[in-house]
Amino acid sequence: MRYLFVIMLMCLALFRPAIADSLIEPSAEYSPQVVIEIQLLGLQASAPEDIRDGKGIEQVWLFAHPNNKRITGPLPRFRTLFDSPSYAPLVNHITHQIDVVSLSEREASFVVMVQGQDGQNYAYLWQLMKVSEGAEQDFWMTVSVSNPRTVGSSS
Repeated sequence: MRYLFVIMLMCLALFRPAIADSLIEPSAEYSPQVVIEIQLLGLQASAPEDIRDGKGIEQVWLFAHPNNKRITGPLPRFRTLFDSPSYAPLVNHITHQIDVVSLSEREASFVVMVQGQDGQNYAYLWQLMKVSEGAEQDFWMTVSVSNPRTVGSSS
């Protein structure tokens, strides 16, 4: 199952326009690393002009923890976060790398390095938790993403 999912993610990376037609639904089967990869592929497939109605940001939203959604508001308001200088580098980014900081049975933290379209490298702290109740119980979902730290350019 894991290998099949990795192949699916690779296909999404190769055929980014396909994300506009289909979204990956959250599942208890996905590890926290896979959740972040799905979100990053959605962001990578988003063009800046598609922020308002593109599916890439919606893909990220689907994997936002209910606690996160209470803070960021509904999807239209969530989309506006990617207009800000803090999160704009994630949209249509060139490359990304995910490194584990901590991982327990219910919580996980990762440093996500992103190379933005501006050639700068950005480090984000990406935190996930398993949902504790409701229809998404035991699903890994994103609780927060920090403001980035600029870590140089890729020259």
